[in-house]
Formats: sequence, structure tokens, C-alpha cells
Amino acid sequence: MSPRNRNRSNPDEEFCAGESAGFILVAAVDSPLRTEAFQRLAALGCRVDAVGDLQAAERRLLKDQYDLILTDELNLESLTREVKVIEINTELLEAGDSFEKTIGRELE
Repeated sequence: MSPRNRNRSNPDEEFCAGESAGFILVAAVDSPLRTEAFQRLAALGCRVDAVGDLQAAERRLLKDQYDLILTDELNLESLTREVKVIEINTELLEAGDSFEKTIGRELE
């Protein structure tokens, strides 16, 4: 998915705008969690991939360079020494704009 350029009134959403948009991998076993995270990031214009198991995450990490990885219960620490990994959960996604602010801070 390519980043989208849009005028934004919220500066917290600028981290996914333009050519320098962060590339994010959502690696989550929980399908609704993975889908919601993917959709929210895509709506912000982020470049985002989503996978649902460790083997798919390993393949994506060998193929592409990510700026940030979001995961639920997958242990990706040994595969991602140079990439920031954030644990995501339903509470983070339900906390209003906290999800977007958290992602924005990590991509700065």
C-alpha cells in the first residue's frame, strides 16, 4: 500500500503523510485486532502490512525493512533487533486517539 498525501488538521497524524511515511508491520494472531490496527493505520496513510502468524512475520521481515512492528502475542524479539516492537492490545485500540499518538511518537 502506498502512502497517501492528504491535508490533515491533526498534527499527530502527520507521521504517515508523504514520501517519508513509516512502513509498519502488524503481526498479530488476533484477527480482529490485526484488522482494526491495519485499517486505522491505512486510513492515516501509513504503509502497512499485516500477518497473522510467526512464519508469515519471518517471511515479511526477510523481504522488507520496517520502521515499526506492532504485535500481540508473537515473540519477534530475536528477529527485530534494529526495529522498535510495540505490543498492541484491544485496550490500546479502544483508547481513542492513544493508538495513533503512540504510533506517531515511535515513528518520530
